[in-house]
Amino acid sequence: MKVGFVIENLEKISDWVLLEYSHSRKLSGKSNLTISGSGKVSGFNTEKRHAWELALPDPIVLDPNAKETLEPEDFSEGENFLVLGGICGDFPPKARTAPLVTKKFPKGTRVRSLGSLQLPTDIALWTALEISKGRKLSEIPFFPQGEFKLSEYESVKINLGYPSVKGKPLHTPGLLELLRKREKF
Repeated sequence: MKVGFVIENLEKISDWVLLEYSHSRKLSGKSNLTISGSGKVSGFNTEKRHAWELALPDPIVLDPNAKETLEPEDFSEGENFLVLGGICGDFPPKARTAPLVTKKFPKGTRVRSLGSLQLPTDIALWTALEISKGRKLSEIPFFPQGEFKLSEYESVKINLGYPSVKGKPLHTPGLLELLRKREKF
């Protein structure tokens, strides 16, 4: 089984977005990830056309507000394509995936969620990969909020879900260093 991912980029390529996309590329494999709807992003397979304009056979659109969750049974033995919205999250969530991505696909396209938590793009991709390997979403423990220690006296809470891997939140490599450099939040 092969799983390919298309991230429909809807954000300016900031340092944070680039970190998430780089982690996504590492998780999926460079040839299994395309950034669509944007110009050239150095080091990535990019496509100027939008995800819904690509000839993806039977794609699954990941939308946090979908009625059905992604299940191992959603994957076939052949090629599978998942579309993620590259949208920086808001708190509370504004449900932008449906109007900006989901509704642009033809009627009948499969739409699935990854549960009730808002996830960073790379973490959504990691979660989908775990499910493609046969793990049910209910078997993946999540921290409902990421709390990251920046120094002895300072930490920051991010209102996004992070899976628990060996009792610690799985987060984007380089994120802590980026947060430590930020002047404001």
